[in-house]
Amino acid sequence: MKLYVPFAQRVRLLSRLDLFLERFPGYIRAKYGTDLSRESIVVVTIDSLRFDVAQQAETPHIRALFRASASDGWIKVGSHGTYTLPSHISMFHAGIFPCDNRPDVPPPYNREKEKLFKAQLAWERTTGARFPTPAAPNIVRGFERMGYRTLGVGGVHWFNDRFITSDLWKTQYFREFHWKEDFSENCSIAFENQIGLIRKLRLDQEKRPVFLFLNVSSTHTPYMGFGRSLDGQKKALEYVDSHLPELLDVLPDRFLMLLLSDHGECFGEDGLWGHSFYHPSIMEVPFACIAYQRDRWLSERGQGGQVRV
Repeated sequence: MKLYVPFAQRVRLLSRLDLFLERFPGYIRAKYGTDLSRESIVVVTIDSLRFDVAQQAETPHIRALFRASASDGWIKVGSHGTYTLPSHISMFHAGIFPCDNRPDVPPPYNREKEKLFKAQLAWERTTGARFPTPAAPNIVRGFERMGYRTLGVGGVHWFNDRFITSDLWKTQYFREFHWKEDFSENCSIAFENQIGLIRKLRLDQEKRPVFLFLNVSSTHTPYMGFGRSLDGQKKALEYVDSHLPELLDVLPDRFLMLLLSDHGECFGEDGLWGHSFYHPSIMEVPFACIAYQRDRWLSERGQGGQVRV
């Protein structure tokens, strides 16, 4: 006597079996592939950075990084939040990074053409993304389950893990999370302090793939004291650019870097200042995907560590 199991019930049983097997690292490696497990990912959000500021600032090291990786450079995309918290939640919880789905925008900035990440959701468990992750509370935990070393280094005070409304990054997302006041917008050498911390983490010697997040606070108000203006934010970004080689020196030899802003800023447009409300200057942000290889970067920098013009 054959036992008949309706198709819908078989699908549910297989789905439950899949969820159970994803508890085991060997099954995850077999399902999602070993090549992916060797590619590290570095997400750098330059807080509050406007698209026009990114375009106009004198940033020779960022430009050299674009050339070394054959990147498209800065692409204008739309943020998913008017301030830090919702924008980062969108990225690290659901895997939805800033995008622009108009036909002339190339992938992966156009999510209709390619998704970098995609959380498995209750109503859609498909993993159609360049970096698929197993079922997990968020994509960062998904990478952790795949054997990645997940680290976060906060900048602005939304990443203060000592306060109850902003400790979620440490308790719910990253296995290792670091924040201190010297990384915040109130410190004029915050980026240098963050690089010093990352140097101690020895990521350049890490054998596991890495998922690293860094929030740069220097471009957030008060813009390192350079003034509440486009020019003030430009100078803050130029400071960040001047120390970019030091950051790259302490990272792995190869990784995908996602360099972007979480939201923009108003500097008097339509009588508005700051962020946390709708305005095109806040919603339009720069994004660049960079396939970093140390040898190409060093070649582009030229002799003596000088950037070639």
